[in-house]
Amino acid sequence: PIGLENEWYSFYAYLDRHGALPYIDVREGYPPLGFLIYMPIYYLSHGDQTLFFYGFRILNGALLIATTFSLYLTLKSTLCDKKSLKLAMYYSSMPSVIIANAYSNDVVALLPAALGILMITRKKPLSCGVLLGLAALGKGFPALLLIPALIAFKKPTARFKVLCSMFFTLVFASLPFLLVNPFTYNIHLHASRFQRTLGNHMGFHRRVLQSWRSTASLLRQVLLSLQPPESLPRKSL
Repeated sequence: PIGLENEWYSFYAYLDRHGALPYIDVREGYPPLGFLIYMPIYYLSHGDQTLFFYGFRILNGALLIATTFSLYLTLKSTLCDKKSLKLAMYYSSMPSVIIANAYSNDVVALLPAALGILMITRKKPLSCGVLLGLAALGKGFPALLLIPALIAFKKPTARFKVLCSMFFTLVFASLPFLLVNPFTYNIHLHASRFQRTLGNHMGFHRRVLQSWRSTASLLRQVLLSLQPPESLPRKSL
C-alpha cells in the first residue's frame, strides 16, 4: 500500500543516488531527528518501497503507542485510572492522528514532548529539559512547551536546570552538523522556498522577528489573564 510515505522514500533515494549528505549538501526542512530517524529503514529496505512503507508505519505506530501511554501516565497523576485510560484512547483513535501517523513525522516530536509533560508533573526538571530538547530536534513546535515548563517549576534552580538541559541537548545533537555548516538551521524551515540572496535573507529575518513579537505579545496577554484577580492592579474609585 503506497501512500504519502513515497515522498520520504523518494527523498532518501535522491540523496543515496547523488551521494548527497543531509544538512550539508541538501536542506531537508526538518531538524535532524525528524528527518534522519527514517533513513535506517530506507537502507534496510534495499530498494523495496513496500518494505520501506511497512517499516515506516511500524515505527510510527510504535511511537504512537508510546505517546498514548505517556499521555495516560500524565493524566493518571490528576485523574482516576479509568478516566485517564479513556481520554488517552480517545486521543489515539482520532481520525487525524491515525491518518497523519501513516505518513507524517509529527509523532517523532510528540513522544518526547509527551514525556516532557510527564516529567513536569513529576517535578523532574533535568529530564524535562532533555526531553523537550529531543522534541524540538524532531520538529520545532514542541519548543513552546518550555514556557509552561518554566511556569510549572517555581524554584529558580529548577528553571535553570530545564533551560540548561534543553539547551545542551539541542547543541550536542546538532554539533556535528553545525561544525560542518554553521548555517545548518538558518534556512532549514521553508527550505524549498528560500532564495539565497542577501535581500531575501534580510526579509526572512524581519518576518521571523515580527512573528516572534506577535507571539510574545499574545503570550503576555494569556499570562496576564491567568493571574488571580487580587494580583492585578486595582483601579482607583
